[in-house]
Amino acid sequence: MSHLTPTVQRRNTQRADWFDWLYEHRAFRFQVKGFFVSFRREPQRNSEFWYAYKRIDGNLYKHYAGRSEDLTYEHLVEIVEQFRYW
Repeated sequence: MSHLTPTVQRRNTQRADWFDWLYEHRAFRFQVKGFFVSFRREPQRNSEFWYAYKRIDGNLYKHYAGRSEDLTYEHLVEIVEQFRYW
């Protein structure tokens, strides 16, 4: 993933412009309390889904995040928090 991916710290993820923003980007980093997780949109069959990635102690972990419409602020925070305990 490029180091130029945008970092999302907090956006109003219920607004239509959030979903427009997601459509325009294939990857982004999301931060919660200084802890970053990378999200990447990947093609799967006839659709695209988002996956979260985090390198912890040299190991790369991948977690299914869902479709674009699933990526609310609360859901992103939940995913980041799950990575904190791996």
